[in-house]
Amino acid sequence: MDQSQALELLIKSQAEQIRLLTEANAKQAEQMTGLQQKIDKLLSQIAWFTRQFYGRKSEKLSRLDPNQLNLFETLEDEKKHLEEIEV
Repeated sequence: MDQSQALELLIKSQAEQIRLLTEANAKQAEQMTGLQQKIDKLLSQIAWFTRQFYGRKSEKLSRLDPNQLNLFETLEDEKKHLEEIEV
């Protein structure tokens, strides 16, 4: 094997390595994009849960509507309760 054939073989092997590395790089870039999207989604969910857990609540006990029925009482029970309060 002479020097020119050795150089051609070296060039072909390096070209194959470049092709393989380029493919691997493309796959990793695709994975990174998917992982970044997943991170963004999870951060959004964390922000929502944080707002739900620590944020202001619109349901204040001091602002209950007196005309609103209790969830576990019937209309008749509520009328009796109101009559007792008015007496």
